[in-house]
Amino acid sequence: MYGNDPAFYEPFGIGPESWVRPRSADCPDCNCCTLDLCREGRTSPFGCVGRTSEQNHEARTRIAKCPCSEGPGTPNGEIAAAAEACLRGEMTEEAYRARVREISGQFDSPWKEALEEQAGDENR
Repeated sequence: MYGNDPAFYEPFGIGPESWVRPRSADCPDCNCCTLDLCREGRTSPFGCVGRTSEQNHEARTRIAKCPCSEGPGTPNGEIAAAAEACLRGEMTEEAYRARVREISGQFDSPWKEALEEQAGDENR
């Protein structure tokens, strides 16, 4: 541990530049993410992959289809289901946009704005 922060420890005693964060527990429901990442991904409209750095291509590829954040009942899964229904002709574009707005209304600003922008881009 370094200072008063229990989340970080310094194994070699050489200073803050060598801090190592302990590895998070693996998610028990998938084999691609940590438990913390899946907890956040389940509530994010962009899923687990949306909670990772764009520069970390290896991780983003590995968790791109995480079942924890893609399934029914998750924001990402609900948006995907609405998009598929729209593509099959079971839902109008206006209904799709309304559904995305309804889902995005559950979230604060950056998510809400990004979802509304996504809905507009997909239906042009």
